[in-house]
Amino acid sequence: MAASKARVLIVEDDQLITMGLAEALAMAGYEVTGSASSVAEALTLAQRLPPDLAIFDIRLPGGEDGIVGAGLLRRLYDPPILFLTGEIDPEIRKRAAAFRPAALLIKPIHAQMLIATVERILQERSPGEDIVQEISSNPSQRLKPAAVTAVSNSSGEKGFGKNPAG
Repeated sequence: MAASKARVLIVEDDQLITMGLAEALAMAGYEVTGSASSVAEALTLAQRLPPDLAIFDIRLPGGEDGIVGAGLLRRLYDPPILFLTGEIDPEIRKRAAAFRPAALLIKPIHAQMLIATVERILQERSPGEDIVQEISSNPSQRLKPAAVTAVSNSSGEKGFGKNPAG
């Protein structure tokens, strides 16, 4: 699927992260169909314009987290799901792996990593890649801003998400 025609829904409760993700996706030619901070809002947006890909933060405020929300969205519209998380405790990892998302990225995320992952997902359109391959354990692939989202490092690369060490 061509990037200029792919529709992406962002479900993230941190507005700075949402803005950074939306900017990176738009600059890469993707259409951000909307951003939601809750599962209910995401389902409403998807009903208006079903996404080709949904990006879900795992930890969302309220009763339903991103894994539950992604499951509901997948049952209704079947988009591939890219999960984002700031931490990955064993229980969340187990639940996310059972869901078989197209990818899971650990915050903070480089814009380049985000776009490369989105491109791969949309080209393959086959959820269920090994979740372990998507978790960025390599520190050189993760931006380390000073606990602020959508900032640039010394080389000018943008990253999104709070630095767990910061």
